[in-house]
Amino acid sequence: MEFRKKLLIENEPNECYSTPVYDSISDVVNATLCEKVDGSHNLQCLKRNCSDCGVKILNFLPCELDVSDTAEFVKKLIETFPVHQHRATWQNEQFQNLVRNLPEKQCVCVHDFSENYRCSELIEIQSAYFQKTEVSVHVTILHRHALLEYDGVDSSEDFPEIITEQFFVISPDLVHDQYFVHQVRNYIAEYLQSISYSVETMHEFTDGCAAQYKSRHCFGDISQTSDDFGYQHFTRNFFETSHAKGPQDAAGGIIKRQADCAILRGQTQIRTAKDLYEYANSFLTQPRSHCKRRIFRYAETIHRDNRLSFKPVPSIRSLHQVRASRDSAKGLINISELSCFCVNCCHHMYDQCSNSIKTGGYTEWEMKREYRADAQENEENEEVSLQELVSVGQLVALYTDDDEEEYYMLKVEKSMETLRIDTTDSWGSLLPAGTPVFRGLYYNKTNSPFQYRLNVTRLPDSRTLLLRTDYFTVVVMTENGKFFKPQQKNLPEPCTLFGNPMVDPLKNFIVHFYGHSHKTPETALIFLSKFK
Repeated sequence: MEFRKKLLIENEPNECYSTPVYDSISDVVNATLCEKVDGSHNLQCLKRNCSDCGVKILNFLPCELDVSDTAEFVKKLIETFPVHQHRATWQNEQFQNLVRNLPEKQCVCVHDFSENYRCSELIEIQSAYFQKTEVSVHVTILHRHALLEYDGVDSSEDFPEIITEQFFVISPDLVHDQYFVHQVRNYIAEYLQSISYSVETMHEFTDGCAAQYKSRHCFGDISQTSDDFGYQHFTRNFFETSHAKGPQDAAGGIIKRQADCAILRGQTQIRTAKDLYEYANSFLTQPRSHCKRRIFRYAETIHRDNRLSFKPVPSIRSLHQVRASRDSAKGLINISELSCFCVNCCHHMYDQCSNSIKTGGYTEWEMKREYRADAQENEENEEVSLQELVSVGQLVALYTDDDEEEYYMLKVEKSMETLRIDTTDSWGSLLPAGTPVFRGLYYNKTNSPFQYRLNVTRLPDSRTLLLRTDYFTVVVMTENGKFFKPQQKNLPEPCTLFGNPMVDPLKNFIVHFYGHSHKTPETALIFLSKFK
């Protein structure tokens, strides 16, 4: 808008009379939408399905159209921003409304995986910096009604008293998948049962990570919730992308920070996941905040015997609520683009939802088991966002057409971003504005065939990214700092890896180990594209 103001001053007033100057991005968005009805815009307008409004009615000055591709860039942003902002605001409002007006015998859980904790010691050798043992930390913020015998205060319908607790599951298992989340849910159900808190309806709020909470396999797990945990009703709700930050992030950070401080003071030694759990359970159960208490559980192994594999759900990335009920047929779920916790929905009268026009209503979907014959076809057809698959600190393999090297290893140092201006990377390669990229560090080959060095390597013009062992070839880092490349082979079942059962009994792998050494690296920009 500063550029437009300058143009208005420099040009004659009659030339720019019909071109307004907006004060904020909200004003720009509102100018491209129809008038609000009952305090909100129509959902079809927000999705840009309305013929009466849209980016097409946004006026630009001739001089603005001459400035590079700025106008087209702005139009592209305004095209998708309204519905994104609406979903983010709506989901947050529904969460706040549910917690404030939580009915009795209901419970709300906000789940999130904290960044893995890296074990350290007060005195350690220099090379230990590169071979730290990592620990999984899953955080749940739990909201429920108070119990007189357990919390010292009672809660009733007339005088509700909501208790907030932090629930942590610590494990040496570094695979963050639906099986891990299922075990977390099991620990929570056992805890609520142990304090005699009767739960008829469980509500969960999570981010949209496909591997952990929002995939066909996760939805299949939800369809079995009543049988697994005994709840009468269950909902899982998803915050909008990049809008899931909250107390759960701070809770995980505090635990890891306190553990590091204790190590620096010489009060404890934390070398394994068990050490972290014992320290936290001994010294960190009483928080200094509005949170009532912290509860810790330790999971030595994650049970993956019960295969949670289901057929795809259409348009799964656009869904923000999934419901399951004991009254529904087995395997049947209800899915919706947006959550709703109006008075009727809170009491399970969904056919009388007062916000059905705003949320788009519910659709029934039957979750069907996927068997070996169907697996390969569905994996090829399922759309998975690269932003959901790539995480900071992850080691991935970039496929190349280089005759000497089949792939390059990359350690992701920064989450995905879209370049706003033309950018040149460390080797002089120009990446145009609007390109989705992530930043990382490379491992290139040394003279030894199985040794890699953290270094700067110029990649050829390769655009294919290979991720996740269940879909693609990847390079994985073990706890002792070594790398292995999984390769699919027909091995006798059952098969073990490092003394542990394989994650997926239908896919067996052999491993090749890679040593590594380090040197001061430089960063680089890598193109992201669809899988090929």
